[in-house]
Amino acid sequence: MEFTKSDVIVQQLGNYSNDPLNNLDSIIKLLKQITFTTQSNLTYRETLGNKFQFWIVTTKLWEWSKEKFLKEELIVLPIVLELVRLFRNIVAAVSENQNQALEHKWNKITEEILWYSMLKFNSEADNNFISIIRFGSQALSNAITGNAGAQEIIWSDYTNRNESNDILSELVKCEDSVVLTGALILVYNCVHESESRRYALVSRLIDFSLFPLLYDSLSQPQRQAPTRHQIILLKILDSKFFSSLKIDEFSISLCVCIIRAFHSICHQVIYSMQLVENDSIMHSKSQDDQQHEGSRLLYTGLVLFLQCIGKMSQEGDKKVRECLFKEGIIASSICKADKSLPRMTKATDTQISHTFQQASSGFAFIKRDIVKIIGNMAYENKIVQDEVRELGGIPLILNQCNIDDNNPYIREHAIFALRNILIHNPENQKLVEQLAPIETVQHSALQDVGIMTELGKDGKIKLTTNVRK
Repeated sequence: MEFTKSDVIVQQLGNYSNDPLNNLDSIIKLLKQITFTTQSNLTYRETLGNKFQFWIVTTKLWEWSKEKFLKEELIVLPIVLELVRLFRNIVAAVSENQNQALEHKWNKITEEILWYSMLKFNSEADNNFISIIRFGSQALSNAITGNAGAQEIIWSDYTNRNESNDILSELVKCEDSVVLTGALILVYNCVHESESRRYALVSRLIDFSLFPLLYDSLSQPQRQAPTRHQIILLKILDSKFFSSLKIDEFSISLCVCIIRAFHSICHQVIYSMQLVENDSIMHSKSQDDQQHEGSRLLYTGLVLFLQCIGKMSQEGDKKVRECLFKEGIIASSICKADKSLPRMTKATDTQISHTFQQASSGFAFIKRDIVKIIGNMAYENKIVQDEVRELGGIPLILNQCNIDDNNPYIREHAIFALRNILIHNPENQKLVEQLAPIETVQHSALQDVGIMTELGKDGKIKLTTNVRK
């Protein structure tokens, strides 16, 4: 087909389109000639795309064929097949053709045809329909390749749809490898150079309750600590918890995933704390770097898990709270809080080694978040209140009613937690009433200025002056 004949081709197509039913064979033959040439000839695609009449005539034929096709007048199926192939070919690597196709809504027409074809193929397994689905997915992908403006239009459209008309998700679900490849290439073309779209994609997958699958797919064999990619995923989840993610009964699988991942790293965090505290093992620089990276990922993962669990315990419904309880969050929280780093204030700096201070500050906020979770879980829940008491959690919470530089506002969280643990629970109230001071511990900061503490007969703490000072 010579380029000089392109005007003739367009004119013939227009004439046939005026009475398509009586010119089906001629239309099909002509479309096959065009699709064959446009498949491999970039110059011809550009030449044909520059002809405004081509878009008018072809769009008219598109609309007529779609209407017949959706009414199950399958006599037009060969024309639909060739039109989808033409769409795929004409937009390949030609930005202006991509823009023209979107302007004439070829993508919308193709989507309607794809929905019908997938329905028919799933029920009848007709190979003619699978061919349309394949060409259609490839056409949608080609329509945005290398075209930032087209990508923005298509991506904004797809990511703001509800599940009932999400064509992209339906294409991804298709078991045919050609269809799946076309859909995945479309996604890749949209997101590979756009951080905001990558975030939107992962956010969308989380909305579809796919976080557990995503998190597991990013793990590494023989490694229990979170990977860098898992940390990124957790940060996205955390941001959604504090923005748009609704916590409801559909969050159960997410809840189980987070709690079990939290359990899996807790013992490593405690071991890491103890290792730095003891400072008993010498490492080479490369080992120190590896250990620092591992500790950083552990800490970041733990904090993100605690923030997510805190949000679920605060805003989750009854089923979510029951899930947290059944997965052992109370027992685990009390255990971790008991083994976490001690309280740090400016006054205690002289008591603790510089190495241990660094370790303590490196695992900041953990105890505060744990106390917050225990308080949230105990709210109007006697079963949780009783478990906290039976696990020795009440004295532990009482011990947090003080200032801790590494856990800001822990005193306020501890007081709130105590309120939720004690209210309408006589057993817990009685336990607190029976608590009595045993002795005082001297503090070096007070000793330096000659002040000592002692326990009076009435059980109250008294300050005395050391005359030697």
